[in-house]
Amino acid sequence: VRSTDSAPQALLFAEFDNRLGRTLSLQEPPGYLSTAAFDAVCDVLIPKPQLCNQLLVLRDASRSVLCWPVCLEGAQYERNALLFSLALVLRPTAGADGRGGGGGEDCASRYGTVLRRACEHLTALERRDR
Repeated sequence: VRSTDSAPQALLFAEFDNRLGRTLSLQEPPGYLSTAAFDAVCDVLIPKPQLCNQLLVLRDASRSVLCWPVCLEGAQYERNALLFSLALVLRPTAGADGRGGGGGEDCASRYGTVLRRACEHLTALERRDR
């Protein structure tokens, strides 16, 4: 990570709970996202299955949320699917592209690779334990 890039501000793990709906199961640092802030981004963190297994990026003036949602299908799951997402929250910094060095395409590409690989490992662990 270059010194002009923004370091991740938070790590989020969200999942779809069949009783509660979309839930934020883990956030580091704790309390980073309020309930209202989570409600504003939950459709991106846990999207429709058609949008899973690819990098999704949500940008606003104060942050960029990069997430890799996963949908594992199988009869062993309620509703025949397990939905979860791993996300990084970045705070944009002033960059030459005007969009913020911490939230630009290069940064999304680098952190997107990290998210994809982490989700591949989580998927492998889930499948191994089933």
